Amino acid sequence: MKWKLIYDKGELGKEVLECESHEEAWKLQHETNPPGPLVMDVYLDMGYMIVRDARRLNSFDQDAYSKAVTDKRWKDEYELRTGKPWQEQHEPKKAAGSRPDIDSEKSKLNQQECLELLGLKPGFTQKQLKEAYREAVKQNHPDKVASLSNEFKALAEKRTKQINQAFDLLGRK
Repeated sequence: MKWKLIYDKGELGKEVLECESHEEAWKLQHETNPPGPLVMDVYLDMGYMIVRDARRLNSFDQDAYSKAVTDKRWKDEYELRTGKPWQEQHEPKKAAGSRPDIDSEKSKLNQQECLELLGLKPGFTQKQLKEAYREAVKQNHPDKVASLSNEFKALAEKRTKQINQAFDLLGRK
């Protein structure tokens, strides 16, 4: 009979590891594959009985878990809004405080880029979002550079599109 060592990650789901015996389950949990910082609870499903590890997990990290849940919710919402699954961007990290690259041809912004583009911090209110959006559009609108070269107009149009996209994505959080 297969036993199942289950790492419960709350809202993030469960990780199930199959084993043949209690000894193998102990070895998995303590040596081979110890629970990571996102694991809230560990229990062993023996088919006829479930045994919960009553000791508090020292590996659980509330901050890491909260960040992972926020990221998961963002990705789930992205898929609901766009109908496409989230794909991680494998690009070099930008320096803190730098603005998103408007020359980039990529059309999708991630949550952090949206926040930076509008000058917001996580936990913003809808009122703060609207104010930041209005200010960003006012500063970057293509009409402000209508008398300049086509290059400036194109950059202003790209920036405005990104601001609108950021507003749409953050507004449905």
